[in-house]
Amino acid sequence: MNLANCSICDDLGVLAPNTTHNPSAGAIPCECRMAKRKEWLVRNANIPSRYQDAVLGNYETGWRGCSESQTMAKVFAQKFVDEYLTLSSGQSVLFHGGIGTGKTHLGVGILRGLIEKYGVPCYFFDQTESFEMLKLSYGSDDPRDTKKIIGPSLEAEVLLLDDLGLMKLSDWGMTTVSHILTTRYNRRLTTILTTNYPLTKPEGSTDYTLGERITERLVSRLKQMCTLVEVKGRDFREIIQRSIQHG
Repeated sequence: MNLANCSICDDLGVLAPNTTHNPSAGAIPCECRMAKRKEWLVRNANIPSRYQDAVLGNYETGWRGCSESQTMAKVFAQKFVDEYLTLSSGQSVLFHGGIGTGKTHLGVGILRGLIEKYGVPCYFFDQTESFEMLKLSYGSDDPRDTKKIIGPSLEAEVLLLDDLGLMKLSDWGMTTVSHILTTRYNRRLTTILTTNYPLTKPEGSTDYTLGERITERLVSRLKQMCTLVEVKGRDFREIIQRSIQHG
């Protein structure tokens, strides 16, 4: 009895060469091989459970109160995925704007789109989890412990660094983030970033800017490496909560 999942290649992952039309041709990968690779890439992208289902297709822009900038940000994100293979190496993006406008959804949507469309290795860098793991590794004499934690953020073809500025970092933490961004910039690797902090202080505002959270020097580097995409609008999570409360 044939228990193979793929009826085309019987789970071999490759197809025999077409010797009739091209006798010198070698075996070619089966479609199922790429499908399995994409499943593996999604599993290893470190995407938080909350965003496992976030794709650009379900980033809603038709709801009442949705801002034009949210609609344009989705258009930009989809175009970024569609044109990725023709973009200059290391082309990066910084989504900035208010809380609850869907910036993380857009970032994850780009990762998922690049994996599904091209099989691109992507990684979601969770600052809170990663820095906590680094603290726990302080007592280790094995440098591979640190490399295991930071390595994926340095090596992934596309990295999503979410909520930049959320954590008030120590000098050591700031150095680590700077190292990640500088390394990726020098290697021409794509980085997608999100932040709730404004790049410039609005007149009369007492809120922190991104530069005040992560230093102006680092913000200057981001402006060098990133296309800046502002995502303004009402806090979608707050709208959902109010809708639930009012039935």
